[in-house]
Amino acid sequence: MGNNRLIKRAWIQTCLAFAYVCGCSVGIEPPAPTDIVFLKGTPKFLMGSEVHAPCNRFQFDERTLSLAADDPVGSERLRYDVEVNNFCMDIHEVTVEQYRHCVLRETCQQPKVSNLGKLNRADAIESYWTTPDKYLAYPVVGVEWSDAQAYCEFRGGRLPTEIEWEYAAKSGLENNNLILNDALRTQVQTQCRDAQQSIALGQCSDTILPVDQMTADITNQGIYGLAGSTSEWTIDEFDLLAGCEEDSQANGSAMNAPLLCTEDGYTFVEADSTLLLDVDDECLSQPTTSDASCAERSHYTGRCTDEFSSCYTTCGAQRLNDEEFDSNECLESCFSSFEECASTCLKPEVLTACFRWKDGINCYPRPMCIARTGATSSPPSMSRERNDNPAMPHTVKGGHFQIDDVCSIRASARRPVAKASSIIGFRCVFEDTHPRCINAETQLD
Repeated sequence: MGNNRLIKRAWIQTCLAFAYVCGCSVGIEPPAPTDIVFLKGTPKFLMGSEVHAPCNRFQFDERTLSLAADDPVGSERLRYDVEVNNFCMDIHEVTVEQYRHCVLRETCQQPKVSNLGKLNRADAIESYWTTPDKYLAYPVVGVEWSDAQAYCEFRGGRLPTEIEWEYAAKSGLENNNLILNDALRTQVQTQCRDAQQSIALGQCSDTILPVDQMTADITNQGIYGLAGSTSEWTIDEFDLLAGCEEDSQANGSAMNAPLLCTEDGYTFVEADSTLLLDVDDECLSQPTTSDASCAERSHYTGRCTDEFSSCYTTCGAQRLNDEEFDSNECLESCFSSFEECASTCLKPEVLTACFRWKDGINCYPRPMCIARTGATSSPPSMSRERNDNPAMPHTVKGGHFQIDDVCSIRASARRPVAKASSIIGFRCVFEDTHPRCINAETQLD
């Protein structure tokens, strides 16, 4: 009996590898389903990051201070509370073997990228998809967003929302087994070779690992690979203003979402005078000239802005006199001071963040919007730039095995991606009404 099972397994793997030659897709036995974990929701979960400048975002270029305009990073500061519903999540990314079965059933398309990782690096694999006998238990990559969603629907689920993904990644941060924890992040930077065979992350691994081998990259709930392995698709369309209320009321006045305008290939968020209180000291004000450019209309003037400029200039001067000077810590204090100053002239619940201004290179702190309210972990978030972007990017979360800057694995990190990539995989989630999710919840009782 045991030999028969081994023979059958070998035949299935042969079919997966040579399906287009041997034509054995009809009636093929599906791979074992991924185990799922039940995640109990919460009425209040805080999305976003407390940090103004993650990953040494503020740099000196040829002895000149640069406030890099990375709007997706800036959008992490638009923090908002959400209600998270109960859901279940795959304990690891979808594997090559599992996705191949979906392709053979003609439900999913083949990956658009057949290699794993950027090929100019030694840890990349050129024939990743085309040698399935070797990588069946590894995460699939190179799949378009639509095909990732099709696969999850094929299994009775869907891709996770950004909120669900971040909630799963942040759950149990006190557990040192979670690589997103600050203390363990430092350990990975200094002693990562100790975890070489248990995490797929930068210099801590030679290359990608099988999905169930990443025991150093696991949450309290038993979810593997949220920090490293592959970055992952979410179901959400990317929105820089995901933390903003689209249409709300503040102090009795109608508050509209900030307007976006484009100039010289850059997208700017225009200043919004309705976010400001009517105060006498002009701590912040909006440009009023009718001929102002798109970039100029995005800039707030006033005492708080002037004090911030003076503060970051001082940081630059200190850095020029002392190469060991911690300019990021200095600039963090400048941003905190700006927020304290601006609080006296902003309406309640106004969020500030560092977004691009003028030349599209530098960023400055600015009021952005009223914090989003009433948000829940599902349904998916839709972008406010739908008409401007026919190839709509979706939000990608998590680090990957070729990341060199461990700071990039922070749970709040988010970026827009429109096409399949050799470093992006995915996993599925299931509503709490799905039979498997009901069973997973029952097992916790």
